[in-house]
Amino acid sequence: RRSREFESPHPEFFNNNNTSSQMSTMAKTTLLHESFPSRKKSRDHIMGMISSTLKNLQAPTLRSQDEIILAVDEAITNAMEHGNKWDPHKTIHISITKNSRSINISITDEGEGFRPPESGGHSKKENDLTLRGHGLYLIKQFCEPTWNSKGNSISLKFMLKFSS
Repeated sequence: RRSREFESPHPEFFNNNNTSSQMSTMAKTTLLHESFPSRKKSRDHIMGMISSTLKNLQAPTLRSQDEIILAVDEAITNAMEHGNKWDPHKTIHISITKNSRSINISITDEGEGFRPPESGGHSKKENDLTLRGHGLYLIKQFCEPTWNSKGNSISLKFMLKFSS
């Protein structure tokens, strides 16, 4: 028996009794992998590509395409504005992958990174009516975000609907 430190939190996918079809349920398909300069005017083009990719996928998600696009747009804006400081010589890298349970969208910038807020919280008070500073709060309303250790890459997980 293997050491407990190597056991999966999801043993139904990784134990020795799995069939190959069970193992393939977590296979990842890359749908988009592109890099873009940090320019305000390129955001519409980027969002159009992402929207088309999601529409062509025709995978039912727990969130609407509009909610997904809003969360992704916020993450892209944060990467360009706060990570790359709108420097057109710096790029953001976007990857969209799908497995049997979710669509995952990763956005990475070339910035120094930041320390993400504690899970469940956000930096603004819910009754704060200022026009800016609600991006992370909005992102968390629509998906499960995670960051790399440096804080310059966010992964947004959107769960798929399961048919019964």
